[in-house]
Amino acid sequence: KTERYVDYRDLLAREDVDGVIVAAPDHWHHDILIDAVNAKKDVYIEKPLSRTIEEGYDMVKAVQASQQVVQVGNHRRSGQHWAIAREKIASGKIGELKWIRTWDCRYRLIDPYQDRAKDPALFNPEKIDWQRFLGSAPSRAFDAERCSAWRWFWDYAGGLMTDIGPHMLDVAMWLADCPGPKSVVCNGGNYHYPRWETPDNVHAILDCATFSIVFDVQFMNGRDGDGAAYFGTEGCIAQERDGYFRLYDTKDNMLEEWKYGDEGTLHMQNFLDCMQSRKPTNSPVEMGNRVIIGAHLANLSYRTGKRIQWDPLREKMAG
Repeated sequence: KTERYVDYRDLLAREDVDGVIVAAPDHWHHDILIDAVNAKKDVYIEKPLSRTIEEGYDMVKAVQASQQVVQVGNHRRSGQHWAIAREKIASGKIGELKWIRTWDCRYRLIDPYQDRAKDPALFNPEKIDWQRFLGSAPSRAFDAERCSAWRWFWDYAGGLMTDIGPHMLDVAMWLADCPGPKSVVCNGGNYHYPRWETPDNVHAILDCATFSIVFDVQFMNGRDGDGAAYFGTEGCIAQERDGYFRLYDTKDNMLEEWKYGDEGTLHMQNFLDCMQSRKPTNSPVEMGNRVIIGAHLANLSYRTGKRIQWDPLREKMAG
């Protein structure tokens, strides 16, 4: 029998619960994670880790002050296919890494989150505890679209950049052994979903000192699917649409290939294993925070129209 709770803190108070999964909207991640580790629970927290840079640092501090195991849901960290690519880059198979291009393109002309908000059986203000949903977010009158499509409103999330970006930027930074960007620029706009606050077509460039990461995401045409390519001075590793990774030389001759495998199941298993062993997870909170900072900086650049300077070693805004 599944037990339900109105207040998550009643679940955290149970002594027979060792770990929890945080699958709440982004603006609740900060409070639930901190309350969970303070209640001595291990935590698997869905990406994105935080809604803001400041929240992320609070969360890292709270976890470090505890003895709890935390796994951030950047599940590609547990994919062996990515680990193979990382080893090949580290061993010089593509020479010096100079450019990473990563993307996620989907065909979704009708937003299902906005569409379902029209259903009064699902989004009836008499059935929804709107104030509880808002939590620490700004007070507003009930809005079915905000309740259903919260990912696309700045009060609760960071749009496509923080929804999709964590997966793509995470493996890019991991494979490149990169602590973070030194500057970020981002542009885009609302070209198809006019009621979104966040952009529906967005492009970020992260300057990482010796190479750059270009990340593109849009849901208006799925031609390219999702993928990544790692370009070096002597070759390239590409994640391709047929489910394979391939290593090419500079003349586009394919040298090696390996198949895309499981990630999500292995990532959860890693969390469960670490709950027993008390070893660090594949995606600890410190790493999850470094990754999501890149996405937050991109959103900041988009919203201000400025290049954002960042010191990844001091983890501070420059200038």
